[in-house]
Amino acid sequence: MNTPTPTLEEPSADRSLLWRRMAAYAIDIVLLFAALTPLAFAGQWLTGFVPDSPRATWAVQLAHFSLPAWAYFFVADRSARGATLGRRWLDLRVVAAAWLLLAALSGGRRSAHDRICATRVERMTPASPDA
Repeated sequence: MNTPTPTLEEPSADRSLLWRRMAAYAIDIVLLFAALTPLAFAGQWLTGFVPDSPRATWAVQLAHFSLPAWAYFFVADRSARGATLGRRWLDLRVVAAAWLLLAALSGGRRSAHDRICATRVERMTPASPDA
């Protein structure tokens, strides 16, 4: 029994891809919040540290939420699957361009953000059975 392998399809110019990307990001944020909040509370409980100034609050938020979230997106985008959990659920992945200059000048239907970041988001579609 042959399982069809997914092929990549250039995204259409409609707004559905934007909504899917936004939904994937929302899924990722909810998952990160659900995973990091208990860890932050556990860390605070174990150390007994309670931030008492705006600077200490900022440092705690940076250490417990921002840095892990940035690391999650950085590692997931550069993984073999090229996608975060939210993008995987919605069949999206990030494909890095070989050269930033080429990506920035290529234009087409890609957003300015994608050209600047040297990425391209593609919709995964199942391959045809006769392929």
